[in-house]
Amino acid sequence: MSQAFAGLFHHPRTSSAAFSAVIRMSASTAGTAKLSDESGVEVFYDLAITPAVRLIPSYQHIWNPFSAQVVTDQDHADIFLTRLTTAW
Repeated sequence: MSQAFAGLFHHPRTSSAAFSAVIRMSASTAGTAKLSDESGVEVFYDLAITPAVRLIPSYQHIWNPFSAQVVTDQDHADIFLTRLTTAW
C-alpha cells in the first residue's frame, strides 16, 4: 500500500484592472466592494487502497476568496474534499 502526505501555499496576484472591472460589473456591490488578492493553504493525504484504487482526502483554507468577496463579502472559505479514484 502506497501513501503520501503533502501541503502547499498559494498566493496568486490579480491585476488592479481586473479588480476594477469586477467591482464595476457586480450589481450586488454597487461598485463598493473591497477586493484583495486571494491566498490559501491546502493539505492532502493520498492513500492507495489497492494498486488501482486511491482515496485522497484534502482540506483547503482560502483567505479573501475572489468570488465570495464580491457576492457575499466573505473574507475566508474552508473546503473539505474526498476523492476516490480508480484506474482501469
